[in-house]
Amino acid sequence: MGVHGGYYSSGISGSSGGPFTTYTSGAETYRVHTFLSSGTFKVDYPVRCDVLVVAGGGGGGGRHAGGGGAGGLVYGSTTIDTSTQTYAIVIGDGGAGGTVAGSNSTPGVNGSDSTALGVTATGGGYGGAWNSSFPAGNAGGSGGGSCNSTNAAGSQGNVGGTGYTGSPYNHGGGGGAGTVGVNGSTITGDGG
Repeated sequence: MGVHGGYYSSGISGSSGGPFTTYTSGAETYRVHTFLSSGTFKVDYPVRCDVLVVAGGGGGGGRHAGGGGAGGLVYGSTTIDTSTQTYAIVIGDGGAGGTVAGSNSTPGVNGSDSTALGVTATGGGYGGAWNSSFPAGNAGGSGGGSCNSTNAAGSQGNVGGTGYTGSPYNHGGGGGAGTVGVNGSTITGDGG
């Protein structure tokens, strides 16, 4: 998650969770705080912030399974006027991959959400498993890849690819921010 401190390069200090950098554009100097882990964002006096938030990616399924979806991405016109206070910043972890259980496997785990200044990016959906109970990828920021013909939706990214239930059992790639996961009908699906 990156928070960009607007015109007031000295308006944010005492924050934790990642490095500060600065850059100059025209006559203005901007301060950027990139959070690499959960922490706090301390505002010394009101500043305008541009916010980019990325969630954790979903875990792929176990053996013969779909790929995990990318974490959701929120950016662009997200500009927030902050007040003088300390804000909690939550950075979502990536989801764990699935496991192999005999001739079957388990799906992965959805990625965790990231939240900053009231903006939330949704964790990526898990990849489906070679298991009749969990064949489809799960919805998330971007959808996880499936082991069957079901697409998993992406709320802030793209859908996951579908799988092919017969031999050679190719499975879908997870969706990404820029494109959908590739279907596994003839090849193993690439991620979006």
